[in-house]
Amino acid sequence: MKRRTGKTRASARKPARKPAARPRPAAPPGSRTAELKRALAEAREQQAATSEVLKVISSSPGDLKGAFAVVLKNSTRLCGAKFGALHLCEGQTFRTVALHNAPRGYAAAKKRDPIIPHVEKGNPLDIVRRTRKPVHVADVLKEQAHTDSETQHRTAFIRTSGVRSLLAVPMVRNDDLIGVIIIYRQEVRPFSDEQIALVSHFAAQAVIAIENARLLNELRQRTDDLTESLEQQTATSEILKTISSSRGELEPAFHALLSNAVRLCGAKFGNLWLREGDGLRIGATHGAPPAYLEVMRAASPIRPDPRLTMGRSLTLKQPFQIADLRAEPATDSKLRIATIELAGGRTLLSVPMLKDNEVLGIITIYRQEVKPFTDKQIALMQSFATQAVIAIDNTRLLNELRQRTDDLSESLEQQTATSEVLKVISSSPGELAPVFQTIVENATGVCLANHGTLYLREGDGFRVAALHNMTAAYTEARRAEAVLRPPPGTPLGDAAATKQVAHFADLRTAKAYIDRHPFIVAAVELGGYRTAACVPMLKDGELIGAITIARTEVQPFSEKQIELVQNFAAQAVIAIENTRLLNELRQRTDDLSESLEQQTATSEVLKVISSSPGELAPVFQAMLENAVKLCEAKFGVFFRCRDGDFLSTAYVDVPFRYEEFLRRGAYRPGDDPRLAGTPLHRLIQSKRIVQTNDESTESNPGPAAEYGGARSLIAVPLRKDDELVGAFVIYRTEVRPFTEKQIELVQNFAAQAVIAIENTRLLNELRQRTDDLSESLEQQTATSEVLDVISRTPGELEPVFASMLDNATRICQARYGMLWLTEGDGFRAAATHGLPPAHAEERQREPVIYPTGDVPLARMVRTRKPVHIADIRTDHAYVIGYGPFVALADMGGARTFVLVPMLKEDKLVGALAIFRQEVRPFSDKQIELVQNFAAQAVIAIENTRLLSELRQRTDDLTESLEQQTATSGILEVISNSPTDSQPAFDAIVESGWRLFPNAAVIVSLPDGATVRLAAIAGANPASVAAIRNVYPLPLRSDFITSAAIIERREIDIPDANEAPTHLRPGALNFLKSGYSAMTVMPMLRGDAAIGSISLVRRATGPLSEKQMALLRTFASQAVIAIENTRLFNELRQRTEDLSESLQQQTATADVLKVISRSTFDLQTVLNTLAGSASRLCVADKGVIFLREGDVYRVRANYGFSREAEEFALRNPLRPGRGSTTGRVVLEGRTVHVPDVLADPEYAATGYQSTFGYRTNLGVPLLREGTCIGVFVLTRDVVNPFTDKQIELVTTFADQAVIAIENVRLFDEVQKRTEDLSESLQQQTATADVLKTISRSTFDLQTVLDTLVESAARLCRADGAAIRLARDGAYRHVSSFGFSAEQKEQWKDLSLKPDRGSVAGRAVLESRTVHVVDSKADPELKSSPSSKFSNVRTIVGVPLLREGVSIGVLTLSRDTVRAFSEKEIELVGTFADQAVIAIENVRLFDEIQEKSRQLAEASEHKSRFLANMSHELRTPLNAILGYTELIQDSVYGTPPEKMMTVLERITRNGKHLLGLINDVLDLSKIEAGQLVLSLDSYSIRDVVHGVYSAIEPLAASKNLALRVEMPKDLPSGRGDERRLTQVLLNLVGNAIKFTDKGEVSIKASASDGAYSLAVHDTGPGISEADQQKLFQEFQQADNSITKSKGGTGLGLAISKRIVEMHGGRIWVESRVGEGSTFSLTLPIKVEQAARLP
Repeated sequence: MKRRTGKTRASARKPARKPAARPRPAAPPGSRTAELKRALAEAREQQAATSEVLKVISSSPGDLKGAFAVVLKNSTRLCGAKFGALHLCEGQTFRTVALHNAPRGYAAAKKRDPIIPHVEKGNPLDIVRRTRKPVHVADVLKEQAHTDSETQHRTAFIRTSGVRSLLAVPMVRNDDLIGVIIIYRQEVRPFSDEQIALVSHFAAQAVIAIENARLLNELRQRTDDLTESLEQQTATSEILKTISSSRGELEPAFHALLSNAVRLCGAKFGNLWLREGDGLRIGATHGAPPAYLEVMRAASPIRPDPRLTMGRSLTLKQPFQIADLRAEPATDSKLRIATIELAGGRTLLSVPMLKDNEVLGIITIYRQEVKPFTDKQIALMQSFATQAVIAIDNTRLLNELRQRTDDLSESLEQQTATSEVLKVISSSPGELAPVFQTIVENATGVCLANHGTLYLREGDGFRVAALHNMTAAYTEARRAEAVLRPPPGTPLGDAAATKQVAHFADLRTAKAYIDRHPFIVAAVELGGYRTAACVPMLKDGELIGAITIARTEVQPFSEKQIELVQNFAAQAVIAIENTRLLNELRQRTDDLSESLEQQTATSEVLKVISSSPGELAPVFQAMLENAVKLCEAKFGVFFRCRDGDFLSTAYVDVPFRYEEFLRRGAYRPGDDPRLAGTPLHRLIQSKRIVQTNDESTESNPGPAAEYGGARSLIAVPLRKDDELVGAFVIYRTEVRPFTEKQIELVQNFAAQAVIAIENTRLLNELRQRTDDLSESLEQQTATSEVLDVISRTPGELEPVFASMLDNATRICQARYGMLWLTEGDGFRAAATHGLPPAHAEERQREPVIYPTGDVPLARMVRTRKPVHIADIRTDHAYVIGYGPFVALADMGGARTFVLVPMLKEDKLVGALAIFRQEVRPFSDKQIELVQNFAAQAVIAIENTRLLSELRQRTDDLTESLEQQTATSGILEVISNSPTDSQPAFDAIVESGWRLFPNAAVIVSLPDGATVRLAAIAGANPASVAAIRNVYPLPLRSDFITSAAIIERREIDIPDANEAPTHLRPGALNFLKSGYSAMTVMPMLRGDAAIGSISLVRRATGPLSEKQMALLRTFASQAVIAIENTRLFNELRQRTEDLSESLQQQTATADVLKVISRSTFDLQTVLNTLAGSASRLCVADKGVIFLREGDVYRVRANYGFSREAEEFALRNPLRPGRGSTTGRVVLEGRTVHVPDVLADPEYAATGYQSTFGYRTNLGVPLLREGTCIGVFVLTRDVVNPFTDKQIELVTTFADQAVIAIENVRLFDEVQKRTEDLSESLQQQTATADVLKTISRSTFDLQTVLDTLVESAARLCRADGAAIRLARDGAYRHVSSFGFSAEQKEQWKDLSLKPDRGSVAGRAVLESRTVHVVDSKADPELKSSPSSKFSNVRTIVGVPLLREGVSIGVLTLSRDTVRAFSEKEIELVGTFADQAVIAIENVRLFDEIQEKSRQLAEASEHKSRFLANMSHELRTPLNAILGYTELIQDSVYGTPPEKMMTVLERITRNGKHLLGLINDVLDLSKIEAGQLVLSLDSYSIRDVVHGVYSAIEPLAASKNLALRVEMPKDLPSGRGDERRLTQVLLNLVGNAIKFTDKGEVSIKASASDGAYSLAVHDTGPGISEADQQKLFQEFQQADNSITKSKGGTGLGLAISKRIVEMHGGRIWVESRVGEGSTFSLTLPIKVEQAARLP
């Protein structure tokens, strides 16, 4: 069967099309009467149902649940359906909101999840949603499913509910689907059209109920919202006013905020807490009792428990509330206990004050009753929290502004002090005392201290370096102690121990003072110290001193003051470090001078050695004289040691007595006991240097002290192969130990002396060798010559190498020689002698030789030993054709050669080779001689290196000193000119050209697209002038200066003629000015280049790294100068900006104050804005235009003359580019015209000539992107506005928009309030009518009278009337506003529907008819009734029931005044209510008749059951009685067969008696006549009684019957007999249907209720059977029932009995796994529950 769809009800304005009547066969008169009676009964029943629905709707307009239940109940009942459901549409889903008589499983599922998330296509709900029409399914099993899931869903639904036919009717409002009513039948029985129409009618009533509830709730909510909004607006205004009038003070704002929060949220008291670290401190309270306040203040600050409300608000940053503080888990929080006990707090709300997701505080409010706060109240509290944050932020900003001004002043003072200290540092290099004094004085003065001290670390103590403003007694006490050792517990002691600031608020409380330590006692009692702070002076983490400042009163220093002292401490460390570096520089110079003296002395000694070969005395004498002189000794002695004898062989300035002692001859200090312990004795013992600081303090001073007065001495041994050969001893007659350098010098002389001794020994040995005398002499002469050359040409290697090669080749009889020096992996020829020309040319072509393989040079490199080749042509290198070797033989003619390495500490530095042109090997002595020459070459190289380094060091120190002086001068200029960079630039270029002669130094700065010349200095004025003419340079990459700035890199052009191609144009500029080379150093600040320093010079070639470093230093100093100037100017500008900002802030605050005071006075606000903006932005005039239609008119102005005002009012502006205002409107943004006369588009000449302005600024007033006005400022001269001024005007424009918006919102609120008031009146009248309808359901006249009166009053009509249809005509039944005479005339007057009256026309057209003027309507003018009426305006509304007019409602006015749409709509509402009232009366009459018939039927049924039970039970009891007598053998023993029959009779009789009792019980339950006999009972006795009764039956089936029950079950109150009946039924059924296994009974008690469960191991029950198990005459599987018996009433009766006890019974079972029947019921039942 196909679904049928149709409309729910006819249109309210068009008659419904009735379905065609079905042809029926003629019926006899009797059946026709019965059919009419049936129809009448149905109509009355429907009327009663409609009346019930309307009664529920009218009596509880906001209670939709009751209305839905009544609608669904009546729809299901009147249509003969089994059950029904009502679903509300929620977007794409449906929610089940009502069920009637639904199957248990279906109802349980809907209770668990009422949402229908997805509706399959083809589902009735889907069709209703798409068509908005009823859907009728005659048989769901025959419907075709669209999807598999729909099939599965339908199958499951049918299985659980048994549904076959269904009807789904939409609930529609204005074509919007509100919901669906679905009713179901469990048999195939289609619903009739009348039933569909009836459910549609109920659906329409449900929609009316929903709409009424919605309107009522909206009205209530709107009224509440308006009231609440007004209160909140007033509170907000009050709070903002307090905030604006209490600048910098939070307390008034907090109190205002808290009082309004408590009042508006219906709280009793409240607190405001401010965040303080991890805790909260009290900021404000309101309404709290004094005792509670005392506890709260004592507990502040608190650290809230994160588990409690305030802690959760603090941690989670969101509001929390506790409905009842007493119900919360108990804590030992004093504040919580005080809140409950002292303040009576029950409900608590805690709201965090958030700024940038950080909690600034918490607001808490309390109620003294348990009443949770609503979401709106929580939102309101969040608004108050936001306002509190605004107040805190405003106060913070104001305080920061004040603090910033104070900081700027303080910073300037500190900067001055720092500058003064730096000035002293720069003016006193190397002098620390004035620096320390200045630092102490400034630290004391700037930090507002009374005393100051600077200490320097000395060993494990301190010494005073500077004092300021100390008492004489304290100064004397401190200076009396050379070294101070402060104890712990004092400022200096703690600072030294911790290397951190030590700050003592009151020294009298310090432990060291209490212990009376002299150090701190002197400070307190002599110096007057009370508060003191000590700041350590640290360098690389090491303590080098400390600064202490003190006050004579207890007043701790601030963090900034301590930070300032730390800055001074850092400056002191810098001064100390600078002094140390300067002293090191001076010391280095002294060392160099000393080293030079020593070198000179060494040279003299070598000269003596070279000039006196073989003579040691002059050598020793020269060495001793130089040692005494250079070591600043008084006298000296040189001893020769031979076999333990010491003989003095040289003296210098020896005192006479000591000389006499020495001339006595050699003596043996090692063997003479008298000389034990003397310096020479110790020297013999140790063979090491012996130094005595004071000879007089020694145990055995020795002869020098005794005869020569020696006090300090050093004795340096001469050792050869660990053998002592002599000693140098020098003496001082005063106690002055020799330095390490002096000792080292004497050691050097000792080494040279050993060499001299050894040389002499060798010379003597050579002389003794007569055969070798000539050769040795010649070699010595050569060596001497070489040494002479070395001594004559210090630092020059070429003559030394030439002399060596000359002597080596000559003495060794070689043809020529070569000397190579190492160069990387090769050897470069450094000198040659006698080289053949061809070979010389070859060496010039290849000056570097690279040894490879096994060639001689490679062998020498590998072995570090000489290589001797007897014949080159036979050597492997020549054979394989090694180039350099072949060249030696073929070009140089070499045959024999020796190659000797030049080694320095095993490091190869070169090689020396000599060649013979014949095959003649060299002798060993000759090779040894060449080795000697090689060693001397190494010595010469090393001496030259040392001399070069010495010279370079001296040059570097001189250059460094010059650079340091220049840098110091530049820094002094920078410190003296903090506001101007130019003096620094001038100083840099002046210092630069002095350090770089024949050059010019240039400072360049970028300036837009060019580079300008900032400073230049050079030696040649003409060249400098030429360079000046080059500037400004374009800022392009092809100019060297610009490229360095753009690319942020150093550029060095060693030769401008060879400059890179892209830099050639810039290089030519400098070539023209006479310079050939250029270096540009960018001035970098971070990653940005802010200029450059250029060095142009005449000589070509690159700069050295040191020169580049100096240029970088100049660049850094220039950056410092620029940065200092920028920072100083920024500081100055910041101060000016702060002043300006404060002015603007004040003006803004004034404007906000005006806005808050004049919320609804827009003109005052706009005037204030125009004036404030004009004054702050230094404008001559200010004007605010507001939009009126398509034009913009002047609404407020400042500085206008009377004539100007009149001109502006006469000439509004339109959008367009011809005026500033019009342009702002067009573009929707700020427009700034610097000069209107120079603007080609400006066309508002009338305005310009009238107002005389030149500069214009226009700012749009934007609301949601729409321009609603323009804020314009003008100046009479050309003077553009600054960005800050434009930003300020934009702020004022935003404030103007806020003010305009406030006024608009206020007007809207007023209008909304009026509309709501009118709506409330109408709603009230409608409610009155509905109330009258509900109270006077059967008094139609009262309802109609109330209705016409309300309609006339609310629609401001002069008269109103209702006519009802009777016998084809419309008679007057009620009226209002007419005279008694008119009413009397209308009594017998019938109105026929025609167009001559408004009422007749409304009936004919079935719609509302509105005639504005009856005299102007031709059809009404011709009507006879118009002649007797003064009515002018009429509205008529038909009363339609199912599209048919049953009456008409008319309203009239005596004057021409049309009814509004709302009034006409309201009249329509009253017309609908009239129809409802008329219909209710009709339906009530029908219901009355139906009720009477039902009562008669019920009485007949009860009488029948009573008679039947009596007639059946009397004979049945007699049968059972007689049967028992026979069984008991009263009439003799019956036969066995008879006993079997008797048992069957007894069993069946008892079964039949049980059936009769069940039917009677069910009858009593349904009739409400079953009464519980309530009394005390024991549940244990009930269970045991049932067990005793049933146990034999279980035993007969071999079933185990178990009981699980605790012993301490409480006694209960209820009907023991009925409960026993229930348990017997459950246990009996379990045993009956269980064939094997067991049956168990479980009983327990908890939470005031008994729980009973009966479990069996029987066959189980399917889900389908479980749904109907507790219904009357329903059983599980019929096959089992047939075998086991039963009526299907036991469980239904048990369920009713349990429910009458207020309990619940249910079953849980699976097929094949047994069943469990469970029930719960109250332990104490005081009254039986009513069953539905």
